[in-house]
Amino acid sequence: MIKAIIFDYNKTMYLPDLKEIPTETFELLKRLRYSGIILGLISSRAPKRREQFEKFCLYTYFDFIKIVDKKKISDFRASLKYFKVKKSEMLVVGDRLEEEIKLANILGIKSVWIRHGKMKSIKEIERPTWVINSVLEIENLFLKANQKIYIQN
Repeated sequence: MIKAIIFDYNKTMYLPDLKEIPTETFELLKRLRYSGIILGLISSRAPKRREQFEKFCLYTYFDFIKIVDKKKISDFRASLKYFKVKKSEMLVVGDRLEEEIKLANILGIKSVWIRHGKMKSIKEIERPTWVINSVLEIENLFLKANQKIYIQN
């Protein structure tokens, strides 16, 4: 049973071409939180990243936010410890096989590769647990795993 999800930010949640996080992504985050899922965000450092987080009020959606120069295994270990969950209870979601997915694989954490944009044509160098085309498909993964997510009508 998944109790915690770590998201990547750029090109996973935030779409730089549109300079926004789609409304549907915020709605998904609300449903996940309402369902009791602990949410984390690990992002690579970039100019004005903190300002973007504040603009989008991301601190209200995530229990854990970390901005790093380069994502490392220690960042994901720290989130496991912070969330007080087992590896089997955490999920890592990202668009970079050589970053988020590789680090999750090394630690034995389930991973979801969002295969879109310029990453869509990249050869699979790391094998994620699941491959999806949009962050919104995460909800279907939970349904397939017989986990309930509260869906607002």
